[in-house]
Order: sequence, then structure tokens, then C-alpha cells
Amino acid sequence: MKQMKYKTGSWMLIAMLLLPMTPVQAATMEEKMPVLLSETAEEGESSSYSGVEIYDDPVTMYARNDGVILFKDIDETAGKIESLSKLKKDTKVKVLGKGLFQYEQIYIVEYNSKRGFMFPDSLKKGATSNVSVKKKPVSITVNQATTKNVAKIHDNLSVTNAVIIKMSGSKTKAEKTIKELQKKIAAYNGFGVIFQHGRIKKDGKNWKVFINRDQARLYCQSEEATENIYFQAKDHLQYQFHYYKEVCQREKDLYERIYKVFGECDDENFSKKLKSGSGDSYIDTDVFSWVTFQHRYVQRAVAYRTLIEEKKSMAECSDVEKIIIMGYSEYFSAGLASWKRATIKMDYNSKNAGSYGTYDSDWKRMKALKEGKLKGVCQDFAEFEVLLTKQWGIQAWVNDSQDINHAWAVMKLKNSKGKIIWMPFDYEIGPSSLFDLPATVKEFGRTTVNRKYKIALQGIKGAPKKKNFTAKDLN
Repeated sequence: MKQMKYKTGSWMLIAMLLLPMTPVQAATMEEKMPVLLSETAEEGESSSYSGVEIYDDPVTMYARNDGVILFKDIDETAGKIESLSKLKKDTKVKVLGKGLFQYEQIYIVEYNSKRGFMFPDSLKKGATSNVSVKKKPVSITVNQATTKNVAKIHDNLSVTNAVIIKMSGSKTKAEKTIKELQKKIAAYNGFGVIFQHGRIKKDGKNWKVFINRDQARLYCQSEEATENIYFQAKDHLQYQFHYYKEVCQREKDLYERIYKVFGECDDENFSKKLKSGSGDSYIDTDVFSWVTFQHRYVQRAVAYRTLIEEKKSMAECSDVEKIIIMGYSEYFSAGLASWKRATIKMDYNSKNAGSYGTYDSDWKRMKALKEGKLKGVCQDFAEFEVLLTKQWGIQAWVNDSQDINHAWAVMKLKNSKGKIIWMPFDYEIGPSSLFDLPATVKEFGRTTVNRKYKIALQGIKGAPKKKNFTAKDLN
């Protein structure tokens, strides 16, 4: 959030916010939101590991590329980062556990009886050196969705081989097997990425599914794009919490007072109350209502818990957590974001309207997304958002309205407790300011929020007619 500024004539309001107030609501702000996670963040930089978790059984992983570095054990170098060895692609290492070093996630690794650490983006599950590129599709017979079968499919897709999956039994059993394979391969690659495929077809007495070479390329590019978004979101959180802890606390204190004065009102109602009786005396637009603050605060808390405290991979996240991470990466923020360190992002540019259609395949679209080379307008943003989330197995649609001359994405998500949430994603979670109602509309309060969501979800089969979640459901 940008630094808050106060406009001339607002001193009466500021004084009101700073004076002790009796809550207008029975519940306190703390009861409605999680504890500010930055209050538990570690101070300063550590010369050793923190938050270490040693696995019961070591996990075998492989060097992602040539030249990735295995660093010396920090406990042996007095906190200095020193190279131990450069590894070739697909070099096998034992991962003994994970932890944090100077707020960065690391894996504690053993290689040739030497112990050190590596960063997660240097490693991958499953070597591919024993799988060569084939001109013809690779046929894999699958009776059950075992880890061995999943590894075969993953390894072949990783070198962009086309794959034919052959299955026995009924069509219903084949459909179930494909869903199980997708679920398990999302966990196997660690990024929650599934493979796309053609229709299930009869093959004599059996059934087969074809994954063509372009779909294999899409699988590879989606893994890398997801990895970039994941680590950019994590970098954003580390930057925010460890360098702006004080700002976060001041922000929370201010909104606690806003909540005590104005209660649980939305942006329009909040703005109306601020302006009433005080002419042009109001807090700058950077200060939004308690309801909007609550949602943003909870999103940040969920992202922090997911990425920093629990150190989840994308594959371990719920649908809702994945979308919060996508939002926190600010990849699709259209240059509206306050965080300026985003290295990959999509730029809003009216000269590039229709850019989604300039690519002749989804894998090329995903490659451009991965590299941060995308430009376009709202329609393009929505189409690329849908393309990405579908690779995570999430149902998503592009929606639009001629009345407001705008397009956005709509996603059907499950949270960690299994609740279905219908989420508009419009540069960020929820309808953007483009959904603001005309000044002629006199109704404020919750009806306005519901109207925004009604517009956002209109025309999508099965979607509710109003917002169907609260901040507590963002998990």
C-alpha cells in the first residue's frame, strides 16, 4: 500500500480516529481476522538456518539445469554463502530437510557424502536424462495411477514427447484413471500443474488418450510459469514483511480505529460517511473501507502462512491459496500495483489489444507468460488468467459486460475446507474499481457489494447471483 496522505480540512476526522473510541460492534477486529503475522517475523538476518524441518526419510531430487550450485553448510562458514560444487543437469542429490536462511527457503542437501544447501528453483523431482526425444508418440499402458506410471508420463512430457495413455476396462474407469493421473502428476511435479489431453477414444477392447506434442510443451511451460509466479509472490511477501513491518503495524492500527468509528461498511458507504458533514474533508483514496482492508489483510495473512510459515508448494495449496498467490505475485496487476520489484508481469497497453489471439498455440502463450512478455487490455488479461489457472486444474471463464466496457476472469474454487467459492479475478481478487456504480445510484452498504458481484458473475452457468464467501473463507 502507498503511504497514506491526508487532504486539507480532514483534521477533525483524524482527531476522531486517534481518540479512544467505544466499539460500535460486539466483535473486535482481532476476532474477525488472524493475528498480524508480521508481529512474529524474525528480526534481522540470521547467520544460521531457521525453521528447520528434517524429513523422516530423505527425498531424492535432481539438478534442474547445468551449473546449479550446491552451497556449503552455513553452520560451517559462519553465515557466509560459499559455493561447494556446481552440478550438471539431472545430478541426483538427497534432500534431508528444508528451512530458511535470511528469509529465503532452502533445501538441506547431501551430495557425495558432503552436506550443504540449495535453493528450491535449482532442483526438481524426477530426472529426464534417461528419456530421449521421440519423433513418434510414446505409448504407456496404465492399469492404475501409480507413482511409477505418473513418473513415466511426467518424464516424457518434460522432454516434450507426445504420449498415448492406454487403459483397460470401461470408459468410466478410464475417465477416473485420467483424473487420478492428473491429480497425482500435479503433486509429483510440485507446481500443481496438470496435463491437457484429447478425448478418450476406443482402442479395440481398451481405451486411449492422446497428449500431443503441443500439449506436452504446454505442460513444460506451465511448470516454469508457475514456478516464476510462486517465487515472485514469495519475494513480495518477504520484502513487505521484513522491510515494512512497522508500516504494516501502523496500517493495522489505523484500520482498527476506522472499524471502531464506522463499523463494518464497504467502500462506497465508507466514502459517503467520510464526506458527510465535512465538505471536501476526507482521507485520500489510498485509504479504503474496513471491509476492503479486511479482505486484503486476510489475503496477505493467508499468503504469508502458506508460503513463509508452512512453506507449501503450489501442489499442496488449495485452489483459493493458489489464486491468492497469483494475486500476490502482482503478475496480472496491470501496472496498478504499489510493489515495484515485480520482475515478470503483464503490461496494460491498448495498442496490444487482442494480443491473446496473436499466438497460434497455448504453449506459445504460456511461454510468453513465463517470460513476462505479455501486453494487452482487460480481455487479454482475462484470457491469460484463465489459461494459467486451467493448468492448475481450476475451472475458469472469461466474462464481460458491454455496459461497463470491461472483461475479467471468473474462477470456481475450493478452499482448504472444501467450500466452493466463486471468485472474480479482475487484475486482483474481486471486482476492480471499474465496477464502481454511477453516482446516481443512491443505495449504499452491502447491496452495492452484492451488485458488483452480481455483474461480475452474471451469465456464468451455475454461479450464484451474489458474493458467496467472506474473508474467513479465504483459506
